[in-house]
Amino acid sequence: MTKQQLVLGIDPGPTKSGMVLYEVTARRVLRAWKAADIHEVEQQVRRMYAQYIRLGIRASVAVEQVSAGGVSANSLFETQLVAGRIVGWCDVLGVPADTYYRRDVLRALNCNAKGKSKDSQVRAALIEIHGGSSAVGRKSAPGPLYGTSSHAWQALGVVYTHAFPWGHGE
Repeated sequence: MTKQQLVLGIDPGPTKSGMVLYEVTARRVLRAWKAADIHEVEQQVRRMYAQYIRLGIRASVAVEQVSAGGVSANSLFETQLVAGRIVGWCDVLGVPADTYYRRDVLRALNCNAKGKSKDSQVRAALIEIHGGSSAVGRKSAPGPLYGTSSHAWQALGVVYTHAFPWGHGE
């Protein structure tokens, strides 16, 4: 029997962060949401430790970090500060955490088409990897990605990059 493995993916933002809790062995989203503020993100990292790691469940955190190019806005620096705080909390609690640049996520998902929104490419690739149009599903018949929306798609991309570093998890 395969032991349960969880990854908390975080797409940090200067005020709100996209988050997803993913069960790797079952290849499904357990919860996807937008954290109201940095304090909620910290609570989730602490919960990761208290509810999973301390009980012997393999769990880790994957955080997207920013890379600056050209002119950088203040929100970019604020986002990186949030990412650093998250990794710091993980370090203090003993929660395994890794960071990934956006380009790493795009490469892992083979999202390199020119002229398209990278966010929409990430979403489309994740849906395809998880079984196509039925992967999201609906309330009456939820798929493995049911409930994922908005910035949680980017958080799921980070989870995928972390959990399946060599491709489609096969």
